[in-house]
Amino acid sequence: MSDIQARLIVQTTTLDQIGTASDFAGIADGAAKKPVQAFVLPDAETAGEQKNATGRLVQIVTVRFAVMIAIKSAGARTGAKQLDDVKAVHDDVLAALFGWTPPAALSPCLYSGASVVAFDAKSGVLFYQMKFTSSEQITEV
Repeated sequence: MSDIQARLIVQTTTLDQIGTASDFAGIADGAAKKPVQAFVLPDAETAGEQKNATGRLVQIVTVRFAVMIAIKSAGARTGAKQLDDVKAVHDDVLAALFGWTPPAALSPCLYSGASVVAFDAKSGVLFYQMKFTSSEQITEV
């Protein structure tokens, strides 16, 4: 996940802060500190068929991860302002990750979809999640 976080730091212009799952735990209650924050979160792994290559087990694993985006607008209680901001952030994150191959991956990041996850009217924070997949190979040591 740190490679993805580093990529977003270097390649995006709309994100004020980029963190990981431990950072996200602190704002899940709507207490976002910056106007636009992103958090790289592991989602799931799916194991592929196991193969025996030269006496060692080899397996391809599909890795799914999410970029959770928190957009805060002071005084915005309906989410409409944040929804206007989503398009630019979405396009920025997509440009940074779609087609990029993380260092340990076998395949480039592919976009899997996005959705609004929640809106906290009290704090004015909209949570928007983008999902991606890639694949890795694991080998028996």
